[in-house]
Amino acid sequence: MKTRLTMLFCTLALIGCHAVPRTLVLDSGERGESAAHAAAHTYRVETSWGMGSGWAWDHDTIITNRHVVGIASAEGLTIEQGDLTWTVIHVERIDGMDVALLDVIGPPLPVPDIRAFGMKVGESVTMSGHPHGNPECITTWGFVAGRWFWRDMIVDGAIIPGMSGGPVFDSDGRVVGMNVATTTPPGRALGIVIDISDIVRGIANDSIDFMEPLVPFAEGEPVG
Repeated sequence: MKTRLTMLFCTLALIGCHAVPRTLVLDSGERGESAAHAAAHTYRVETSWGMGSGWAWDHDTIITNRHVVGIASAEGLTIEQGDLTWTVIHVERIDGMDVALLDVIGPPLPVPDIRAFGMKVGESVTMSGHPHGNPECITTWGFVAGRWFWRDMIVDGAIIPGMSGGPVFDSDGRVVGMNVATTTPPGRALGIVIDISDIVRGIANDSIDFMEPLVPFAEGEPVG
């Protein structure tokens, strides 16, 4: 009897030794660091009819989705991060893209590094934003699963309504894109991300000619 009890306790101890570290090790340190990094570079964008997210394009400009700001004027927008707020003084909507730039006045914005070259299928990404207008920033993790019309990235990771306009980071903390939409119906943990290279070109040109008509939400829906 004692032998059986001893073997049982030893077995439970072995299971515990293997199970507990896996639960704790879930890259909590790295993920904690990436979540903190993402939150430091993500802002809550509030409009008169809804909320979304954004990130710093430069020290006095927030970038977000065009569908997040809609037709709102600068006076109808608010930028927040924790207890900090910024006043929007100008809104510029980029032609042909779901992208808008917001010139702001307030504390200097920390600008994240940008990965100038594209992501490959299978690379891990971190999506950041304020779901449902939540004051707290959240991050979700996934990987690049493919391409949307050979342009935007499809990510296997949740993009929740309200995260539209939030930044997407690679494993080195560099911005590689911006949340734009989720698949229909929501909750399938697949999202559509505007590739950073298209954002850069769009802002530089203020217009992009696509080979096919721009219908970004034909099989998805905006989530901001």
